[in-house]
Amino acid sequence: MAARLEKNEPLPDDIIIDLVRDRLERPDCRTNGWILDGCPMNNNQIKMIRDLEIVPQVVVAFERSDEAILKDAENPEQLAKSVEDYREFLATAETDFNQYLIRINDEENSDLVFLNFCDAIENCV
Repeated sequence: MAARLEKNEPLPDDIIIDLVRDRLERPDCRTNGWILDGCPMNNNQIKMIRDLEIVPQVVVAFERSDEAILKDAENPEQLAKSVEDYREFLATAETDFNQYLIRINDEENSDLVFLNFCDAIENCV
């Protein structure tokens, strides 16, 4: 019997990575390339992607200072743990994807952030 997910409950990592793997194996992704937005989301997903030998051309990290994140937070107490988790996740991403990693300062003007992202993608192709 399959487990039932409650509304707004995140999918388990193995299901997410299976979906990503299935999608990346399709001909259009092999021909045109792909962008993953929001995956991997945690250290386990990084490990699973590495184990599947999914190799990116570039990994873009949108970075913000802890102060900027906490300043924008509605609930700073709860968000402090999220900031800590993100920093741990980024450290793992740096280790596993260091040769592909491009950092973009997300605290700049949104137009500049977008242009920096476009440059990162164009320069890797």
